[in-house]
Amino acid sequence: MPKIEILRNTAANAIPVHVGDVIEVTEATARQLIRSGKAKAYEAKVIPQEEAKPKVAKAKASKKKSSAKAKSKNTQKKDK
Repeated sequence: MPKIEILRNTAANAIPVHVGDVIEVTEATARQLIRSGKAKAYEAKVIPQEEAKPKVAKAKASKKKSSAKAKSKNTQKKDK
């Protein structure tokens, strides 16, 4: 059974479906909805691991900055 992504509000197997829904239907229903322009074949989006790595690095960098600020505040308190 193929997965399809709904492009226009419609009904599939007598069930209302909305734009953006991803549903699994029979081959015949999928062909009918795709031919009528109400759906397209669903392609799962894969996020490359390379894009996820910089996000982790940024999070670590921000933690270091906040700890440096905390250290400077602690030294100021000790000086008083």
